[in-house]
Amino acid sequence: MLNDLAKEVHQNAVEHGWWKQDRSFGEIIALCHSELSEALEEYRNASDRIRKLPMYFSGGGYVAGAVTECCKKPEGIAVELADCIIRILDYFGREGINIDKLDSCHLSVMVLNNFGDLIAAYHMYLSKALEEYENSWLKGLVEQIYSYCERNEIDMDAVIQIKHMYNKTRPYKHGGKVI
Repeated sequence: MLNDLAKEVHQNAVEHGWWKQDRSFGEIIALCHSELSEALEEYRNASDRIRKLPMYFSGGGYVAGAVTECCKKPEGIAVELADCIIRILDYFGREGINIDKLDSCHLSVMVLNNFGDLIAAYHMYLSKALEEYENSWLKGLVEQIYSYCERNEIDMDAVIQIKHMYNKTRPYKHGGKVI
């Protein structure tokens, strides 16, 4: 399933102008780091009510727990984690990497006392991927995010699909970003 989704995600990124110029592996890693940091910011800034929701939708001056209009932006901790996975899938799709055949690397010890520790460990996966120029660390990170979501009864496949569908509605190179 992830291989097909990687192709879809990458095609959408191409259609929205994100691959007009090639991105380096370091840029991919940096963009993934930014998504993980946004997940931490969602955790830090959210009220208890919002923090307990895997996803919420903003826009129009209110926050809802379910999709009420097509244009509402999905947000929340799970959405930012999904964004990290989407960026990895985009890269895998670009490179034609068969995710099923890719080994995965995992940290030998992860001390996780709180959400900040979890995000720090996820950042380590990205740093190891860059340091070793090794895609197996990226697959390991995807597996770790899925594991976290499963433990917290979050359907990450559904969150990714909702965010991907939203991304399809966004304008070309939304926000005028460079990378």
